[in-house]
Amino acid sequence: MPRGVTCCAASFNKKFIACCRSDAITTLVDVKRKVEINLKSHSGPVFASAFLSHSDYVLTGGRDRTVRLWNTSKFVESRDDAVSLDFIYNGHTSHVTDIAVSSLDLYFATASDDTTARLWRIESEQYLRAFVGHLGKILYLCHLLSFSLNFRLWRILCCVTLIRFFTINLCSYSRSLPR
Repeated sequence: MPRGVTCCAASFNKKFIACCRSDAITTLVDVKRKVEINLKSHSGPVFASAFLSHSDYVLTGGRDRTVRLWNTSKFVESRDDAVSLDFIYNGHTSHVTDIAVSSLDLYFATASDDTTARLWRIESEQYLRAFVGHLGKILYLCHLLSFSLNFRLWRILCCVTLIRFFTINLCSYSRSLPR
């Protein structure tokens, strides 16, 4: 286990573990082959990570107020270029504290010390919506983006002092999403 670990996430296929660290590095471990590589891109401690469920991507977020999307599909050996950085998502004004991904890998949400949560489309570096009005820092996301039969996106966010429930009608975003 690397030193200074702030959080860990496991891929859905149980192939990878991502260990976020206080030294601005995320250690990605290929469990079966016992090979690891250090992802170095954040400029401060990394506090959050989440794997997409149907692909070889992992998201990381931290003190530098960014979320980064890493492509792990070429991770076959311990080389600096074995994992590529595909996107950098900017929008928060304070630390990113948690990341959660939708079941279909189309969207993800972030929590932050800036008292907002943001909804993002994986394929776009612009956030779709900021959820404002929380009274304190949002420490984690309790439940993420599950689709009901009426194609509404349900979102539950938790923070220290209150719980808010948000419902987003995806139809309102369909015209603004890139194709």
